[in-house]
Amino acid sequence: MLLVGEHLRHNAPRFPAKVALIDARGRITYGELNRLANRLARDLAAAGCRRGDRVAILGDSRIESVAASLGIVKAGAVAVPCNYRLTPEEIAHSVLDSGSRLLFVTAEQREALASQVAVERTVVLDGAGPDGLEAFVAGQAEAEPEARVEPHDANVIHDRLKDMIKTGGLNVYSQEVEHILLTHPAVREAGVIGLPSEKWGEEVPAVVVLRDGHAATEAELLAFCKE
Repeated sequence: MLLVGEHLRHNAPRFPAKVALIDARGRITYGELNRLANRLARDLAAAGCRRGDRVAILGDSRIESVAASLGIVKAGAVAVPCNYRLTPEEIAHSVLDSGSRLLFVTAEQREALASQVAVERTVVLDGAGPDGLEAFVAGQAEAEPEARVEPHDANVIHDRLKDMIKTGGLNVYSQEVEHILLTHPAVREAGVIGLPSEKWGEEVPAVVVLRDGHAATEAELLAFCKE
């Protein structure tokens, strides 16, 4: 079984000149991507990142975001992807709750977050200054890092199988219900899934985490969603 980092290490020598990724700004070959990921992994280790440490990524669909993810894996750390569509407060909670020591972020998102996220180091994916990605990897060797992710280290991530729930002849979209729940002042987090129901085909349960110091009953949240 080839894991993410090993897949790149395996294919880069075989297809060094073949294009691996294309974004709106350019393209990168397998060889170039592997060398960049190796430099990132080595710099993460030099920055004190150890096996199992969390490193958050707040990037968009750009080559540098993928390279950062691969570098984190090659360093033996755990990548924590953050959804850039969330509010700054929600992103800050995700980063802090994960225990991430470092944060890779775009310049735009860094400005939006301001000082809400406190990590040991922030690397700007599209930055050109001392906090930029190029400065971060400067001087690092392009050879494979010593850290390896073994098959037994693999994590299995479970998610809902679909976003549309068919209940009583109606189509209910999980994300729409979650959005409504998250507008309630007492709700901090919400997840909606579909479960089999003999009566309705599927029922629509929600898993809710309340904000500290707030209270809300099931009946109150149901009434709020129906408004």
